[in-house]
Amino acid sequence: MLLATAWSEAAFGAALIADPVGFGPASSSSWLATAVAGYNWQSGSLVYGFEGDISWVGLKSDTSGQFVPRSPTAFVYPSEVTSANIDWYGTVRGRLGWTYGSFLFYGTGGVAYGNVNLTNRYDLGTSGQTAGLGPVITQTSGVKFGWTAGVGADYMLRPNLILNFEYRYVDLGTVSLPATPAPAPLQALVSSSASAHAQFQAVTIGLSYKFAPPSGPNAAYASMKGRAAAPLPPSDPWQGLYLGGRTGGAWGNNLSVTTPTGFRPPV
Repeated sequence: MLLATAWSEAAFGAALIADPVGFGPASSSSWLATAVAGYNWQSGSLVYGFEGDISWVGLKSDTSGQFVPRSPTAFVYPSEVTSANIDWYGTVRGRLGWTYGSFLFYGTGGVAYGNVNLTNRYDLGTSGQTAGLGPVITQTSGVKFGWTAGVGADYMLRPNLILNFEYRYVDLGTVSLPATPAPAPLQALVSSSASAHAQFQAVTIGLSYKFAPPSGPNAAYASMKGRAAAPLPPSDPWQGLYLGGRTGGAWGNNLSVTTPTGFRPPV
């Protein structure tokens, strides 16, 4: 997917065209591990609150190939490796849900951010054919911001222990690298441009500990009277601060390369 030409008309007598071998779009899948904290308020069956998390993930998409000249007299055989990597991300979200027995079904959405890296390594020759000319490496890396949305369910195993299942979509936007010419005297050889859509889906399972709210008047009265009977259960069992961890899998991070066309050597 790259049209490359050899040095010049004077050097080779005619432009040489190279055909790609390999390349193509790529995506990836990975494990993930998450630390989460949040707070719920409850009004009847309605539960609402906010949640924040930070996740470690290994989404690395790679594509590679070599450009083989059509002319058997050529000695320049460029190759290219492009990779897109997401190694961590975080979110700050709102949550809104409804309770049904020991279950809480909810939707969630908010801001996402994460570290996205896109690297292109363009080697001007293989097997020492262009000795003295190192690879051309271009890279962009940094924290990108986007959005996230998902759905999930909590199950109250105990008053302070919550089992969580969740599906989430995360979109950190698109990053790109332009096509890069080789150094002199091989400027006619140009790398592919590359872009990565830093989006992915994730499914997780986890446990959270919910801190008990302050004792209500029912519990205080029972303590004052010395009664053995347990106080009535709270009317808002989901309300309060919680901390937890989750694990699961993620997939996405779509990578593609675009080949420039029409390049000819200078004369």
